[in-house]
Amino acid sequence: MVEASTEVVETQAPADNSAAVAIKVKTLMLQKGVKQIDIIKNFGFDKGDVSKVINGVRKTPKIRAAIAEKLDMTVEEVFNV
Repeated sequence: MVEASTEVVETQAPADNSAAVAIKVKTLMLQKGVKQIDIIKNFGFDKGDVSKVINGVRKTPKIRAAIAEKLDMTVEEVFNV
């Protein structure tokens, strides 16, 4: 019998929410002059992983926290739509 792991590192965002998240995050980044490369360089994340979080495809907690920090906001303020 194979047991399923209960550990969840990251989750996929629901398809209906990803577009709203992407629009909100991109708008905030534009308003505050934050670029994707700033997050990549300052926090050392992979470009593709950061892009997926910005586009609402993934919910990686560490990357979400880094984006929120760079925007000088909380994770909830940035990613709750």
